[in-house]
Amino acid sequence: MKNTYLFFLIPVLLLSACSQETGLHSPSPRQTQVFYLPEYPENYPPLAGWKTVLFSQGTIQTKFLPPQTKEVEFIVKRNNVTPFLAYPITETPFSEESATFFFPAGCMYPYTTKSAWTDGYGAQLAMELLQRFPTEHKRIQSFNWNKLQAFIQKKSQDYKAKDKFFSPWLINKEKLISDILRGKATTYSFQFAETAYVPVSTAGLGQLYYRYIPQLPVVAEQDITVLVTVPKEENFSHSEDNMYLTEKGIFSVMGRKNQNGLLVTRQIEEYTVY
Repeated sequence: MKNTYLFFLIPVLLLSACSQETGLHSPSPRQTQVFYLPEYPENYPPLAGWKTVLFSQGTIQTKFLPPQTKEVEFIVKRNNVTPFLAYPITETPFSEESATFFFPAGCMYPYTTKSAWTDGYGAQLAMELLQRFPTEHKRIQSFNWNKLQAFIQKKSQDYKAKDKFFSPWLINKEKLISDILRGKATTYSFQFAETAYVPVSTAGLGQLYYRYIPQLPVVAEQDITVLVTVPKEENFSHSEDNMYLTEKGIFSVMGRKNQNGLLVTRQIEEYTVY
């Protein structure tokens, strides 16, 4: 009887040893991760809710949250570069169909899980790359996204020290994407859209808000100047590049340069209520 017991015990021990060697009991590559939402400014339009988006393993995950939410959980692949975005929504009534006006805050797991307005550009860029170029995931994952976020944060601080304002959303996205995919991204990859301050008539519109939340709003009680992007082509810049939120809704200004290199602007008087 004793010999029979040993006969059955030996295969069990061998199976246990093989399981350890082959990793049959290794931890799951997927985990539940908490992401933290940014602070929403008090002097901005009332927050109706949040739209949070995460891209992991080829899949978009979206959750709509009430305005008081401070954190949210998503399933991620352990230690895999994963972009997270948090869009503030001011349109009411709040629903999954609500439009987003402000640029999102964001972060990049595993570097950090605390989203910031300055990190929204990098996180959205990473998400776009992962969706547009599924065969280039290895190169995209190996890019130093933490360094990109640090570059944007330092630029913002340097500009602030000079009483100027820096918006990462003015970075030439296509140039940066091209260099990342070629593995040639350097500081020279950061080219910026040409901009100009132009006078616009905004009397009676109240507060005027830029899409990038750290860019402080202005009081539109009289004619003011706003920052617009100016394309190199002869066409007007896309209205989404130069949209502003007012009490009446969306206010747009478009600009271009004529054949003599002079700036021409067009003010859009049609409003879309948000």
